[in-house]
Amino acid sequence: MPCPADRWGTWKMTAQSLAIPFAGVAAAGAFPNLGVPNETFVPITHWFIVFTVALTLFSALPYVVRSREAWQ
Repeated sequence: MPCPADRWGTWKMTAQSLAIPFAGVAAAGAFPNLGVPNETFVPITHWFIVFTVALTLFSALPYVVRSREAWQ
């Protein structure tokens, strides 16, 4: 039984698609030429990734519930 994507899955994918480039920029050293130091960018990226992980876990709940219903 397929489980189509819902609203939370779409938000999760959007957050992941934004968090990955943020992490790459933070790893590369942010934007020193634009006046954005890495000390500012890394904490923002950290919390963005924490938010993305929380959203990932939250968005998985409907799929777990649907799969339990399908197995019964």
